[in-house]
Amino acid sequence: MDPDGPIFITGLDRSGKTRLRRFLGAHPDVHLVRHVALWTRDDDVSGDLTDDASLADGIAARYSAQASEHGKRRWGEQDAEIERRAERVLRQLPSARIIHLVRDPRRRYAAVVAGQHRRAGRLGSTTASWIASVRQGTAHAARYPRQYRLVRDEDLDARPRPELERLHAFLGLSMAPDILDGWSTEPPEMAELRGAEVTFIEAWAGATMRTMGYPASGGRTALAAWHPVELAGLVARSVRESRSRRRVTQ
Repeated sequence: MDPDGPIFITGLDRSGKTRLRRFLGAHPDVHLVRHVALWTRDDDVSGDLTDDASLADGIAARYSAQASEHGKRRWGEQDAEIERRAERVLRQLPSARIIHLVRDPRRRYAAVVAGQHRRAGRLGSTTASWIASVRQGTAHAARYPRQYRLVRDEDLDARPRPELERLHAFLGLSMAPDILDGWSTEPPEMAELRGAEVTFIEAWAGATMRTMGYPASGGRTALAAWHPVELAGLVARSVRESRSRRRVTQ
């Protein structure tokens, strides 16, 4: 496998991607761009990749040249939801490495509403997006263990050195002895969650949470899990995610 392959950092918003991009982008060998949407544009645009591998070659040539201009040999991108198209990316760029950041869905929702405020249906929609993202990432990591890695944001917080060492090994990067000097420990802004919100998330995402090692709080309020507006948001988002997966795989 090409040791100079591109690096992609993906996952949902408010999952810790920006912190990791800034950290890895400071590496002397790595140049990372943000939100260029090389792979996550609307399907009528990115769908060309399935028919024209030269587009992927063109992307690689362009950003390899950009990395060279910065004196670096590796290029990459931070963008949300590359997990939806990971198979396409790895088919066109088999030397790529993909890091998929995951944050506990309760903590992620707390970060979402801290930045965007609460609105009807957001809790359900956010929960459904998290379930879909983690399930896709888990499947990719099992199928492409040398190219796709799921990383919990909480593990980077709790054990930064060993987790970053593992990431460097996965990416094939050298690691400086003072690696932690550039690692940010500033916590993200988070709102205080309501008990009913925690209950809703745990009721609908609980099975997927357990696969990622996120324990439930133990509290239960059955009616909260069936809030009609939030349940409608969850169903609507789940349908959209399913349709998106079908479009990508067609």
